[in-house]
Amino acid sequence: MKKKTRKKEKNATHLAVVFSLFLFCHMYLRDK
Repeated sequence: MKKKTRKKEKNATHLAVVFSLFLFCHMYLRDK
């Protein structure tokens, strides 16, 4: 169970990173 939770946590962090990256690119392109 510990392993499962850890994997889910890692997935959530990865999702957050991708989301912020997407948001940053979107804002940068809009600014340009």
